Formats: sequence, C-alpha cells, structure tokens
Amino acid sequence: MVSRALAAPKKLLVMRYRFIGDTVLSMPLFLALRQAFPDAQIDALVTRGSGELLQHWPVIDRLVWLDEPNPQTGKPRTLWQQAQRFRAEGYDTALVLKRSWSSALMALLARIPQRVGFSSEGRGLLLTNRIPYSTTMPEVQSFLSALQPWGVGHGHHPPVFPSPAELLLPAHQHQAQAFWHATREAHPHTRHVGVHCSPSNTEKQWPASFWVSLFSKLLAEKQDLPPLMLHCFGTQQDDATMRGLVAHLPATQHAHIQVHCGRWNLHETVAILQGLDAFIGVDSGPLHLAALCGLPVVACMRPEKIPKWRPNTKHHWLLSTADITLAEAACRMLLHSVLAH
Repeated sequence: MVSRALAAPKKLLVMRYRFIGDTVLSMPLFLALRQAFPDAQIDALVTRGSGELLQHWPVIDRLVWLDEPNPQTGKPRTLWQQAQRFRAEGYDTALVLKRSWSSALMALLARIPQRVGFSSEGRGLLLTNRIPYSTTMPEVQSFLSALQPWGVGHGHHPPVFPSPAELLLPAHQHQAQAFWHATREAHPHTRHVGVHCSPSNTEKQWPASFWVSLFSKLLAEKQDLPPLMLHCFGTQQDDATMRGLVAHLPATQHAHIQVHCGRWNLHETVAILQGLDAFIGVDSGPLHLAALCGLPVVACMRPEKIPKWRPNTKHHWLLSTADITLAEAACRMLLHSVLAH
C-alpha cells in the first residue's frame, strides 16, 4: 500500500535493530537495496550484541549505534536526542523495519522526508509510505516487501544471503582454522554438531529434561553413525545452564560435549560455525547464524512461529513438540543424510 511516489534514496537509514536473528534475516534486503541503488549511502541503525555482525560488510556504508551514549553527558540519548541526531545527518529516506512506535516517531521527529515502513499497530500515521505487514509471511520476505514502494519486486524468488566470508576479517578465519585443526587432531574420525538450547526469550525455551535426554541418546554409541562431538553455543550467561545440563549426562559422555558459551564474539562464532557438520537449536540467533553458514539444522520451534521464523537453509528439520522420540528421529535423519556421507 503506497501512500505517494518515492524518489530514489540518496542517503538512506535502515532502522532494524536488536536481535541477531532479525539482523540475519534483514541481509537480503540490504543486498537488494545495494543492487537497486548502487550510488546511495546506505546506513543501518543497530544495537550492541547483534549489530556487530554487519560491521565489516561492505554492502553497508555505515553503522549507526542506537545505544551509543550522548558524548556530552555520557548518558543514553533520549528519543528526541536520537531524532535530532538523525536530522543532523540529513537522511532523505528512512526504512523503518522495526515495528515500534518509537522507531517511526524518531524518523518523523528527525524530519526525514521519505519514511517507509510497516503499517501494523497504527504506525502508518507516522509514515509517508505504508506497507502491509503479514504475520505469516516469512520475515525475510516481509523485509524484502519494503522495496515495493520503489517498484522493486522480488516475487517468489528465494532471498539472497551473503556468504559468511563476506562478513569476516582474515583474523576470524585464521582463528577458526586453528581451533578446528586442534579439535580434529584431538578427536579424529569425529563429526561435530553445534547446539544452542538457552534462548534469551524464555517462551522459546524447551525443557531441560528434553535436552539431557536428546544429548544422551545422540552420544550413545551407535553402529550406524560416526562418533559425535556436541559443541554448545550461547552467551556467558548461558554457561552455568549448559554445564548443569552436561552434569546430568552419564560421566562417560562428558568428553564428547564441549561448552563454548561466552567464548567468542559474533564474528568469531560465525567463523567457528562454518566448521560444524550440523546444528541443533531453538528459535534464536545461533540457529539463524548456523543457517547463514549453510549448515543443515534441526530447529526446535513453537508451531505458530515456524511459518514466520523458520531458518533459511535448504536442509532442515522442524520440531514443534518436545517429544523426545520424534526429536531423536529427526536428529538421526539429519545425521544419516548429511554426516554419514
């Protein structure tokens, strides 16, 4: 739904910040913007903890940190101060992908002439060009639909993501190579599976008993699979939770699971993920990072979230119930189809 004709942007601010998964799923939009407007300055409004992922990506000209304090006071900027900051930058277009009133209001108060965004929750009143938001369309396609006001359509074409190498510096790759060289020397003939089961959103959490049972079944000696090593990812705050889960496994399996929570930053994590054979996780940032790396994944998601937030990878199994029998079957199908080759 277009409110008025749009000029091609010359200086554009894309407002989509906060979560890692959202950041990953917005990447095809940035690529499409760069293709459609090769000479435009394209900046991204981001926050710490997820925005760093875009820091070395040449598709984006500049990252604008929402949580950067006011240099004069050292305190967080107010909404009005943020708006004045954006106004001073002289943006002619804001692409408001974050579905909040504060984001749209900041763009309005900054007097950005063209304000394009989703019309959900009545936010269309603050925008010049409104786009319907679908609660069932995959989020990556919703982001791409923001290009419709410029007549740039992607139809049913699959979204294009960058390769992980485009996001990383050589130092990140070298560090990952050293890690995997040492790991494979210490554990020859072993296949490596990443795990993330402690999301920041507790609504996405699955029972601890589910994970203990699944880990135990996967690490049990089986004639039809190669030996496995499970690698647990997450933040430093997840470390105690993960080690608690490991403590409930049989002692003989402890050597086959490594906890890396809080060990690496986002870029280092992406580099390490590339060395895995597969990934098992809940609906959260690490799962989408694994998909970005092209890993086959088993995604544990609430059924109503699957259409919107399913990982963007060709090889995936989706679990919508914490049924351990189904979970083991899905994981074993994944391991058979990918790891046994």
